[in-house]
Amino acid sequence: MIQSAQTLAHSRRFRLAEIPQPIEIHIWKDLETNSYISTASHSIRTPMQINADLPQPSPRDKSPEAAADTVMNFYRSEYRQAIEAGLLPSSNWLIRE
Repeated sequence: MIQSAQTLAHSRRFRLAEIPQPIEIHIWKDLETNSYISTASHSIRTPMQINADLPQPSPRDKSPEAAADTVMNFYRSEYRQAIEAGLLPSSNWLIRE
């Protein structure tokens, strides 16, 4: 029996300003629940973070593009908070998953 079937609904590749490594995010659609699930090539961990797990798309995200925006906004927010705290961008902030 097949369980947890998913299909790739959307994919994006982007960089955070001064960090050269690209981040790839994938938005999967769960075929049983019609909800979206995200995965990413890297997580972000700045020195000021205690725990910042990759957020999952919100049930309010009605499209795969909106779900991808939710995830990208998380990366932007974490990056911006670190810069505003006076930290210099570092490739070490990205942890390969």
